[in-house]
Amino acid sequence: MDKDEKHEEESPRHGHITDRIRQYFDEDIWCQDKVSNRFVRSINNTFRKICVATKLFFQKDLLYYAASLAFNTVLSIVPLVAIVLAVSRGFGYSDMTENLLRWILSSQQDVADYIIRFANSYLNNALSSTFIGFGIIVMLYSVISLINNVETVFDSIWNVKDSRDLS
Repeated sequence: MDKDEKHEEESPRHGHITDRIRQYFDEDIWCQDKVSNRFVRSINNTFRKICVATKLFFQKDLLYYAASLAFNTVLSIVPLVAIVLAVSRGFGYSDMTENLLRWILSSQQDVADYIIRFANSYLNNALSSTFIGFGIIVMLYSVISLINNVETVFDSIWNVKDSRDLS
């Protein structure tokens, strides 16, 4: 038997396995009446959830949303921390807030120190420049934009038809 004959014999079998797998994920997995074994039913439920999650992940283009949220969060983290530090400084709790931020990022002390230092610098520049109002407006806009973007993405993922107002 040469290689071509052997390949011809295996290809129908390979097609049969592919058809069987496709049938399982298209039809069999969704029919609970066919399965009486509790363990198999549990496995089917798990596969169903994975199928639905995977299908929605690609249909709703969630990778795009994840990248968008990551990008916006990275760009808005310093203004967000600056606003929190400004409010806590106004109430006399700036040291406590900085310690809380260091505790939250305890596994990344260098990052926490950098964010705090950068946020304080950002806050000082926003409050001491000739364009004080403009700096504060830009800082508030970036924080509100981050919150709005996160809500928009979550509304899209969870199929919320009417978004909430800003207030």
